[in-house]
Amino acid sequence: MKTLDEVIKTFEYCLNPVDNFGNCNAECPYIHCCDPSNHDVTEDALHYLKLLKAHCDRVQNQIEDLREEYRPNEPLTMEEFSRMIDTKPIWCQELQEWYLFLAYDDGDNRIQLMTDKGDIETFDEDDLEKYPLYRRK
Repeated sequence: MKTLDEVIKTFEYCLNPVDNFGNCNAECPYIHCCDPSNHDVTEDALHYLKLLKAHCDRVQNQIEDLREEYRPNEPLTMEEFSRMIDTKPIWCQELQEWYLFLAYDDGDNRIQLMTDKGDIETFDEDDLEKYPLYRRK
């Protein structure tokens, strides 16, 4: 079964009037969309597929948000910081302050955080024990 992204890519390929009209082979499940007489129908189908994809992406994001909301709010470990890719807000209960996670330095086993004032602070394992950091307040 094709993914929604693959179907959208196929329709976009079929709609390229310069290179691709009529170039589908007999195995193409969307061969009818390469026919210029079906161009409007294909454009409409592509439009609705993209709307469906956007809706699915929003639902997936909501599911991820709910998972995050119900995940236990344990102190983050250096290993978890080493796997973080995105910049995320981090809460320090002891300091009553939000930080923004910037980077993990695997050479020094440290993380870089930005305060709400824009100052950059570095935390190591000892700092994390003294000032545990959490995903949420």
